[in-house]
Formats: sequence, C-alpha cells, structure tokens
Amino acid sequence: LIIGQRDTRQRHAVAKQSGQPASLHDDLFGFDVGCVLPAPFGHGIGAATRDRPVGGYGAAIMEALKINHDDIVVEFPPDGSSPPERIKDLIEKIEEGYDFVIASRYMKGARSYDDDIVTSFGNWMFTRVINLLFRTKFTDALIGYRAYRRSAIDKLNVRATKLDWSVELPILFAKSGAKITEIPCDEPRRIGGKRKMHPIKTGMAISRVIIWEFFQVAIRMKK
Repeated sequence: LIIGQRDTRQRHAVAKQSGQPASLHDDLFGFDVGCVLPAPFGHGIGAATRDRPVGGYGAAIMEALKINHDDIVVEFPPDGSSPPERIKDLIEKIEEGYDFVIASRYMKGARSYDDDIVTSFGNWMFTRVINLLFRTKFTDALIGYRAYRRSAIDKLNVRATKLDWSVELPILFAKSGAKITEIPCDEPRRIGGKRKMHPIKTGMAISRVIIWEFFQVAIRMKK
C-alpha cells in the first residue's frame, strides 16, 4: 500500500532510490488518495489508483484499503525518506508470523537523517508516553513506514483520519494483543515533497488519540 500525492519530485525520489526509471512509477504516484500495489515493491504496474481527494492521511489509507484485499499491507511514504529495498524485510517479518512490523528509525543500528530538534523530541516523547501507558516496547511509534497483516487490521476499530493515524495504529495493535516487532531502518533525508506535519496541531491530535485510547483501557478495567 502506497500513499502519495501528485508530486513529480516524489516519483523521481523513489525512482532514484529503487534504481528504476521515474516513468515506471507514474501509475503508482499520480494520485491524491492512495495506490495499492502487491508486494514486493516494483510489482505494482497497473495498480489501482484513486484521484478523488479525501480528508487526511488516515482517511486516504482507509480509502486505499477498500480497494485492496491482499494478505499483507505495506505503508510506504513516497518522499524519499523510506528506503524501498527494506519492503522485503518488512514482508519477511510478517511471513514469520508477526501481525505488525515497524521500520524503526531509533533502534540500534539505525538513525534518522530527516529529523530536526522538534521532530526528534516529539517522536521520543510520544513513544515514551505510549510505552508507559500501554506497556509496550516501541522504539518508534510514529513512523509511517510499516507493514501489517490484513486480517489483523480488519479487527481494529480505527478512527483517526489525519496524521494521528500514525500513532493510533500501533496503540490499537498493541491493545488487541497482536504480535508486534520492529526492524532497524535508516530514514534518509527526504528528497521529494514537503513535510505536512505542523508540530502544535499534529501534537495535539496525537495527544487526543493517546488519551482517548488510554481511557478506553481504564473504562474496560473498571467493568
């Protein structure tokens, strides 16, 4: 599953990283909502696309999930910050039996070259809060580069429609008892597109998701 925009720079960014011509990705990245392609990366010629805009990142992914019914879903940010050659590693972990696999920027052996002071602190802080409240062991709960089993996400009540999708998903997978793991994966500096994250606005949205999901746990424990 790839989510992107009509941005020629993003197509060239992925083409540069994958070693394939940019024209190969015209079908994959000429959209506003989402594009579905079978894994592994590069087998998606003729993949289904939608040109109808929807209200946010999470809504776009949910729209794309309606198109595709493959057993394994990969979320791939196409701005050049996600090495496409690691898609196969995410898929291999799912095939080993995991339900949700994160390409972590902060595991030992990996680092982010795209972070600034604000994003680095925010990612660290929210990941720590999630680990504390939900008894998880994430190193990178907010990254948009991850894979999951279709049968596992179909069981979740996902509500987030914007960038808060990135944090709601790992929380819901953890609450559901899904089998979760991470792999170390560098985050190169993006070479296409602009960051759409607004620290205050996005931070508040993420905080609301965390608080809501924590209270749902508290309410369930009281019953």
